[in-house]
Amino acid sequence: MEASGSKQAEASGSKQADDHHSTCAEKFILDNGINLLSLKATDIFKYALILMDALFTETEMSTCCFQQAERGASSSKTPLPPGRVKLLEECLETKFGKAAYAANCSIIRDKLNQKCRDKCNKAKKLSKPLTTGETEQHQLSEQ
Repeated sequence: MEASGSKQAEASGSKQADDHHSTCAEKFILDNGINLLSLKATDIFKYALILMDALFTETEMSTCCFQQAERGASSSKTPLPPGRVKLLEECLETKFGKAAYAANCSIIRDKLNQKCRDKCNKAKKLSKPLTTGETEQHQLSEQ
């Protein structure tokens, strides 16, 4: 009887592990069906930038920062939503390993903050009316 009981407990434990694994895997799949772990990139830095495009809108990136610096009070931008930032970090750790993420996290943070600044500058540029000279130059470049 004991052997039968331990087999049932083992099977139950195995099912729980499978359920936990599928639940963990599901968190990397977005509502639109994109599996964040299947996104292709040649290195951890490019993967982080690709994840930004998948997880955040252009508006979010242009109006927020990835993470505030330790001296944070000097930034007027709010950080991106922490739940999705955590998901991005978990994707990096899962795909490239915790050691690789830990070794590169400050560089990754800098690159992702720069992406937000670039989106902000692009949005400002697009909303700024063109001067006469810029309009002529723009028309010539379209021809």
